[in-house]
Amino acid sequence: MSQETTSQVRIGMPERKNWSDAQSEAAASVASGPRGALYGPFKPLLHSPGLMGPLQDTGAYLRYGSELPRRYFEYVVLLVAAHWDQPFEWAHHEPLARAAGVTDEDVRSARAGTQPASDDLVPLHDMVTELLRTGRVSSHRFAPVESLLSSSKLIDLLGTVGYYTSLALIMNVADAPVTAGPSGSTP
Repeated sequence: MSQETTSQVRIGMPERKNWSDAQSEAAASVASGPRGALYGPFKPLLHSPGLMGPLQDTGAYLRYGSELPRRYFEYVVLLVAAHWDQPFEWAHHEPLARAAGVTDEDVRSARAGTQPASDDLVPLHDMVTELLRTGRVSSHRFAPVESLLSSSKLIDLLGTVGYYTSLALIMNVADAPVTAGPSGSTP
């Protein structure tokens, strides 16, 4: 990722000693949930616990509760991270994508913005990249995905694009660095 960075983080995590009750509750909610820790986009989001709570609930549903196949989910996250040149989301989700069965070649194509080698990912690539590029999806890009996914999975796919776009923009403006994830290692 070739993100231009400033000399320091623009919007980092608020100092713990200055947290409001709402910030403490929001941080505890993230840390006690499936993520297990407060990291990545949730550090700048902690400045707005009213936004962070519902946003992290949306992300938890998409990552842990959606019926969208993990391979498709993680591939779409890579497309969004590459489109927005978001290094944290890319670094965090690349190993998750590989673990979900996205091939090395398809990971490389997502980063390069080219079509994947796996035939079943082509309709997802074409629709998601058109959506990110134009804000709309043409009928000829929509139809193959509609035949691949149920309506509920299709809505979850679109929600994934929107959610990770929101995180990417927040992280890019905050100029948040790629930092350790919940395991303590750089994702």
